[in-house]
Amino acid sequence: GCVVDFFHLDIGAFTIAGRTIQVFPIGNIADLAIIAGVVGVLLSQKAFQRFILERETAALPVPTTPEAGPVATEADSTPPTA
Repeated sequence: GCVVDFFHLDIGAFTIAGRTIQVFPIGNIADLAIIAGVVGVLLSQKAFQRFILERETAALPVPTTPEAGPVATEADSTPPTA
Protein backbone atom coordinates (compact mmCIF):
# COMPACT_ATOMS: atom_id res chain seq x y z
CA GLY A 1 0.00 0.00 0.00
CA CYS A 2 0.84 3.37 -1.23
CA VAL A 3 -1.71 5.99 -2.19
CA VAL A 4 -1.48 7.03 -5.84
CA ASP A 5 -4.35 9.50 -6.12
CA PHE A 6 -2.92 12.28 -3.93
CA PHE A 7 -1.34 15.51 -5.13
CA HIS A 8 1.50 17.06 -3.14
CA LEU A 9 2.41 20.48 -4.53
CA ASP A 10 5.44 22.18 -2.99
CA ILE A 11 4.62 25.83 -3.73
CA GLY A 12 7.09 27.54 -1.44
CA ALA A 13 7.49 29.08 1.99
CA PHE A 14 6.74 32.36 3.73
CA THR A 15 7.64 33.85 7.08
CA ILE A 16 5.13 35.10 9.66
CA ALA A 17 6.32 36.50 12.98
CA GLY A 18 9.76 35.00 12.53
CA ARG A 19 8.49 31.48 11.77
CA THR A 20 8.91 29.93 8.32
CA ILE A 21 5.80 28.15 7.10
CA GLN A 22 6.00 25.70 4.22
CA VAL A 23 3.12 25.83 1.76
CA PHE A 24 2.41 22.39 0.37
CA PRO A 25 -1.23 21.63 -0.36
CA ILE A 26 -2.05 17.95 -0.37
CA GLY A 27 -5.32 16.74 -1.82
CA ASN A 28 -7.11 13.63 -2.91
CA ILE A 29 -8.40 13.75 -6.50
CA ALA A 30 -11.99 13.01 -5.43
CA ASP A 31 -11.89 15.69 -2.72
CA LEU A 32 -10.48 18.25 -5.15
CA ALA A 33 -13.26 17.41 -7.66
CA ILE A 34 -15.92 17.99 -4.99
CA ILE A 35 -14.35 21.30 -3.97
CA ALA A 36 -14.11 22.42 -7.62
CA GLY A 37 -17.78 21.50 -8.15
CA VAL A 38 -18.96 23.44 -5.11
CA VAL A 39 -16.91 26.48 -6.11
CA GLY A 40 -18.34 26.24 -9.65
CA VAL A 41 -21.92 26.13 -8.35
CA LEU A 42 -21.33 29.11 -6.05
CA LEU A 43 -19.77 31.16 -8.85
CA SER A 44 -22.55 30.37 -11.34
CA GLN A 45 -25.51 31.11 -9.03
CA LYS A 46 -25.62 34.84 -9.79
CA ALA A 47 -25.65 34.28 -13.56
CA PHE A 48 -28.31 31.56 -13.22
CA GLN A 49 -30.58 33.75 -11.09
CA ARG A 50 -30.20 36.61 -13.62
CA PHE A 51 -31.18 34.19 -16.43
CA ILE A 52 -34.31 33.05 -14.55
CA LEU A 53 -35.34 36.66 -13.80
CA GLU A 54 -34.92 37.69 -17.47
CA ARG A 55 -36.92 34.66 -18.64
CA GLU A 56 -39.78 35.39 -16.22
CA THR A 57 -39.78 39.10 -17.09
CA ALA A 58 -39.99 38.35 -20.83
CA ALA A 59 -43.03 36.11 -20.27
CA LEU A 60 -45.13 38.85 -18.61
CA PRO A 61 -48.18 39.97 -20.64
CA VAL A 62 -48.41 43.43 -22.22
CA PRO A 63 -50.63 45.69 -20.02
CA THR A 64 -53.97 46.60 -21.59
CA THR A 65 -57.17 48.24 -20.44
CA PRO A 66 -60.20 45.91 -20.48
CA GLU A 67 -62.49 48.04 -22.65
CA ALA A 68 -60.11 49.87 -24.97
CA GLY A 69 -57.50 47.26 -25.89
CA PRO A 70 -53.87 48.36 -25.87
CA VAL A 71 -52.99 51.42 -23.83
CA ALA A 72 -52.74 54.55 -26.05
CA THR A 73 -49.99 57.11 -25.63
CA GLU A 74 -50.07 60.86 -26.29
CA ALA A 75 -48.28 60.25 -29.58
CA ASP A 76 -51.41 58.45 -30.83
CA SER A 77 -53.40 61.58 -31.64
CA THR A 78 -55.46 60.25 -34.54
CA PRO A 79 -59.06 59.45 -33.60
CA PRO A 80 -60.21 55.84 -34.06
CA THR A 81 -62.22 55.14 -37.20
CA ALA A 82 -65.59 53.46 -36.96
